[in-house]
Amino acid sequence: MTTSLLNPKVGVFYMAMIQLFLPQDVPPLLMGVLLPLVHNVEGMLWFAGIIAATHYARRWLQSPAVGKTTDRIAGVVLVAFAAKIAASKA
Repeated sequence: MTTSLLNPKVGVFYMAMIQLFLPQDVPPLLMGVLLPLVHNVEGMLWFAGIIAATHYARRWLQSPAVGKTTDRIAGVVLVAFAAKIAASKA
């Protein structure tokens, strides 16, 4: 909740977009609170699913082969970013 409150992009998004989703016959304050609440509940369910999936995949994720592969992919991506920055004109 703190992350959402401290992130100005979330507030700007809701201020700009929430009015498009409000029905005409519903009190705006009630629906204006309900829609972000639904958004946050969906986000919590999504992250709970990710946490559960990683819990079940823990043994595989902790294997040395996966660790080496992850390190290699991250290294290639970082070197590619560095090459792109080095090749670009300032």
